[in-house]
Amino acid sequence: MEKIQKNNEDKIELLELQVGEIQDQRKIIASQVSQVAQLQTDIANQVIAQHHETEALMKALGLKKDLSYYSFNLHQEEGH
Repeated sequence: MEKIQKNNEDKIELLELQVGEIQDQRKIIASQVSQVAQLQTDIANQVIAQHHETEALMKALGLKKDLSYYSFNLHQEEGH
């Protein structure tokens, strides 16, 4: 009976150690997920900034017009 109880206590101790390791790993994973999310945000902001810079450069070089250049009032057109 004592041998079974000792065996059960050993198993419980091992499980408690494993649970502790899992909790530590969970904290590490949560931190890494947060870092990845921050990295994605930084990349998205860089892409947006680069897009704006490219748009401004294309407009400055005359390769692209402002959207206002293409807008018109349909009611002012002939036949309407």
